[in-house]
Amino acid sequence: MPAPIQPRRSFIFSPGTDPSMFTKALGSGADIVCVELEDGVAPHDKDDARENMLAIFAEPQADDGVERIVRVNELGSDYGRADLAAIYEAKSPPPALMLPKVNTAEEVRGVSDKLDAERFDENMGALDVSLSADELAAMSAAVPVGAAAGNRYPDAQLAKVFVDSAAS
Repeated sequence: MPAPIQPRRSFIFSPGTDPSMFTKALGSGADIVCVELEDGVAPHDKDDARENMLAIFAEPQADDGVERIVRVNELGSDYGRADLAAIYEAKSPPPALMLPKVNTAEEVRGVSDKLDAERFDENMGALDVSLSADELAAMSAAVPVGAAAGNRYPDAQLAKVFVDSAAS
């Protein structure tokens, strides 16, 4: 039996440039708090934001029901590659990643193949997706349930989420 979907009512971004805002966001009542490394961070601040994010997740996180994720930079950019390299090497990586501006299933597959499923339970979501239903279905097939995709969505349901997103 698949794991039940965890409903989420609210989602808040916290810029990686200011770790104190992450702490404040955790107390906001949001269901998900996302450390922002992408659009919310100026290019000259991206390296510092990445280091701040690593420092945040180097500390033990409370089991308070707030889902913590990191929105990395676009995978095809130097910043995105640097974000992923740092996360792959981290002793205590973030529990979840948001991949912005995803262009192909291969991008998702590349990240999925590199992740250690035991360290990244429910780790990937995509934002700013402007792909066809076929491309989204291929992307959902690229992330196996119970591995990098976590156990939140069974295969058929994940494909439906992607296809429904493409239709809207």
